[in-house]
Amino acid sequence: MADPGYGNFVLASGAIDAGDLFHTLAVGAQGHMSGAAALLGAAAALSQSASLLPHQPARRIIFALFQSQSFGRAGSACFARDTHAFSCKKSIAPNTCSQPWQPDLSFEKVRLDNLSEILDVTQVGRARAHPSPSQPNTTAYDFFIHTPTSQPQSDFQKWLTDAAQLMDESLSSASVTTYGLPPPASPESFLQYRSDIATASLGDFDSTINNKYYASQFDDASNVDAQSVCAASQLTARLLMLLS
Repeated sequence: MADPGYGNFVLASGAIDAGDLFHTLAVGAQGHMSGAAALLGAAAALSQSASLLPHQPARRIIFALFQSQSFGRAGSACFARDTHAFSCKKSIAPNTCSQPWQPDLSFEKVRLDNLSEILDVTQVGRARAHPSPSQPNTTAYDFFIHTPTSQPQSDFQKWLTDAAQLMDESLSSASVTTYGLPPPASPESFLQYRSDIATASLGDFDSTINNKYYASQFDDASNVDAQSVCAASQLTARLLMLLS
């Protein structure tokens, strides 16, 4: 019997490398790693809360951190291509392929046709902090949802902001003058095969990024507010829980 794969799934994506004139100095703490850290925190939180759910989620959440995004989105482009249509021409061992070389074919369970939504997490380490309007002695952080140019003011964007509002989280749609996903956006690699995938990107900025050290050696840990990353991680986990 053929492996049915993972079924319908939600993709939570981010990047784990940065670009700079001198690549060894491309720390990318806010530019890329703040989003990756938020995703890892969300994954940890969801894994620990799974046993507390009254039932198993209807859809699987797949977390993906892609390499070489600063170089033509190479990491996500390869993964999207393989989940769309991979063909092994020669195999020398079970679950491997020698032509083209793939040491593990487990990714074949992830089928692009089953991808329902993508939530990409980008720069989240410098969100505006302010006193929570509803919770005394609590700090709130402002985050924004960006959508692809092919999905302006989408239903998915509205669903995310409405869900955040119900959870008393500060999440707004990016300004109507802001078009497209913040580069280098991994969802673009998947949308070229299926433009109907509901897609959104979570960030700490509206129309322009607030990271003056983007793509430079000065984008280090001192450029990141850890509490902002934690707030983004919590928001991401809660949204993904609802999506599943």
